[in-house]
Amino acid sequence: APRTPRTLKGNATMDAAVDMRYWSMCKNRSVADGATDACLIDEQVPQDATGKYTIVVSTEAMRPGNARAECGVAWMPWGAGDGVDNPHGGFVIFRHLKPAKGFANSLWSTKTLGDERQVLGPYYPEMSYQAKAAFEARGCPVR
Repeated sequence: APRTPRTLKGNATMDAAVDMRYWSMCKNRSVADGATDACLIDEQVPQDATGKYTIVVSTEAMRPGNARAECGVAWMPWGAGDGVDNPHGGFVIFRHLKPAKGFANSLWSTKTLGDERQVLGPYYPEMSYQAKAAFEARGCPVR
């Protein structure tokens, strides 16, 4: 994860030890609906010592029992689908706000569609689908 200031606890918004002011993941419905069902901001996402994190996005019914902060996992509800009659529709957005000068691995550094993986490098989010039981089998803390 890009390093960000811990402003929820009163730290300054930017200093030399951060990569950007803020990042988040949000679950949005559809272009037609325009609504956002849920977001997680950087400070709500547990990270390991190397800055890696795991976010589970699911319905409440499919939420793995170990998709909780004590297990090193942030959970985000899928919400209402696409908001126009498809409970499975919608999309997840990764957002970056105000990267520090010299931090080149930001979405703000992309120049052409498709260069995101190359530009973000180690900060590029790796996504996968996993069955609830398979995720739960990873234990707590999640391995």
